[in-house]
Amino acid sequence: MQFWKKSQNIGYVLALLGCAVVLVLPQIVLGSLVISSDSLFHFNRFYDTAMQIKEGNMQYFVSFYGFQQSGRIVNALYGPIIAYLHGGLVVLSPNWFFYQVSANFLLYVLAGYSMYGLLCACRIRPATSCLFSVVYLTTYAIQYWMMRQGFSSWGAAILPLCLIPYMQWMQTKKFDPFKVGISVALAVQVHLMTALFVGLIYAFGLIGILWQKKRVDWSLCWKIVQSIVVFLFLTANIWLTMLLIYQGNTLLPPFINRNMYRSTITYNSTYWIMTPTILIAGVFFMIGEGVLSFRRLSFDRRMLFLPFSFFVLLSTNIVPWRFLVENHFFLAELIQFPFRFFIPATTLMMVYLAKRWQEKVTHRYWHLLVIVCAVGQCLLMNTEANLRWHQSEAPFQTRKHTTHFSEDIQRTKEAFHSTDKQAALLLLQKGTPDYVPIYREDDANKYEAYTEQMILPNADFDKVVQGNQLILRWQGQEGRQRQLPLIIYDRTIVHLNGAPLEGESLQLTTIGAPIVIENAGMNQMTIAYPTPRGFLAVLCVVLFLWLLVIGKYGKRLVIRQRCFKKS
Repeated sequence: MQFWKKSQNIGYVLALLGCAVVLVLPQIVLGSLVISSDSLFHFNRFYDTAMQIKEGNMQYFVSFYGFQQSGRIVNALYGPIIAYLHGGLVVLSPNWFFYQVSANFLLYVLAGYSMYGLLCACRIRPATSCLFSVVYLTTYAIQYWMMRQGFSSWGAAILPLCLIPYMQWMQTKKFDPFKVGISVALAVQVHLMTALFVGLIYAFGLIGILWQKKRVDWSLCWKIVQSIVVFLFLTANIWLTMLLIYQGNTLLPPFINRNMYRSTITYNSTYWIMTPTILIAGVFFMIGEGVLSFRRLSFDRRMLFLPFSFFVLLSTNIVPWRFLVENHFFLAELIQFPFRFFIPATTLMMVYLAKRWQEKVTHRYWHLLVIVCAVGQCLLMNTEANLRWHQSEAPFQTRKHTTHFSEDIQRTKEAFHSTDKQAALLLLQKGTPDYVPIYREDDANKYEAYTEQMILPNADFDKVVQGNQLILRWQGQEGRQRQLPLIIYDRTIVHLNGAPLEGESLQLTTIGAPIVIENAGMNQMTIAYPTPRGFLAVLCVVLFLWLLVIGKYGKRLVIRQRCFKKS
């Protein structure tokens, strides 16, 4: 009997793997890429870390290879560890096509096993756990990466893992400070917005526990302090990086979406609740049952329903997003797209519906019907997106602020299949100025400023990376003023023709591009961003602690082989 149960679990795990293969088949068969709004931004991020790995020249803070070799800071503030993991995948991939297929497959596997582990931890039968794990793969929370390269999907992939301690806490009333601290730290290392979701869900749990006990539990407070300490140790590289960079710089934050009221599940983004179409039935069922039968729900189900309802509410136009952003509410400006709140709602809904399914559905053909509907719709959607590569006159859905350096679309498409990964990034460039320094306030569009100062003039200069320095060379005329396509931060060390430039002698544009007086003939500027003292030691400690975490909890967090049958 034990062997049979173990074989069943292995079968379900293999089924998830097979589902991941099926979902990437349209792209493999068509040999296409999906180049959408965020593709070039992330390709540049990962190309930069890939070249660091390939050349053994680690530059944790600045980009010497990606982003026009401008020396700007991106990865240090945007999931640095996972950026290096993707960079490793880029190194192993012969071209961008192979990378995208591999990344999509790995995302499906990670999301599927993550959800399967969460459902098993909630005492859901293996068959039902597998079913809802497959459905999770077909939701837009995961498809967001496939369709638009929205990095929120990588947060959605690890979100179920982060909620395992939460569900154990709600079911047993036992708070494990180490697992909770690890879970929130994992979210921070992958995606900060996902970390906010995780923190809010745990806050709901804490309020629910205290409400039920009707008193302050000081032992719980002490455990929460312990979890915060664990969290801080495992994310020390993130907070130290922010402290070091923001200490001397005013950075441009990601753009403020003035039309964010359109990016809700009740306006232009209804596809979030219609992918797959059966999802909308689950939304209405969970809301209806939660409202009508709230008092009869068990405590753990209430603590699924309440945060679910909260996130669904935030993803709609019931919240006056237009009013908030027009009146410069900071949190509203930070959010950009309210539909992101539907990601944690989707994750919580999978757990709630899986519990109800296990209780009410006995015939296995319903499992098959749901899988066929969800996977079938997902395959059609993926096929349509990949056909655009071959059939559309505009196969690159990169939207505004994109510069094409070749009018031959076929040449650009071939570059994404080339072994020279930089070729595609040179032919198709997008001016995304996130995290550039702002030295003066003006009304200029920073996307256009970045395009004009970094992208358009970049081909006129020769850039070479030597050790910890980026060297820029160009032919100049005596006494002429020249603006250079580099980004200078507070800690950036600058030399022009061998002489240091600093203080008042260093003239910069609004976004940090240096303006110099050139000499006749060959000119050279070198920039370097030395790693702050003590930072590498902190980073090594953080990496070592994560290795310990993986060694101790990895097997149980990634996949629970022992799923519970309903008694």
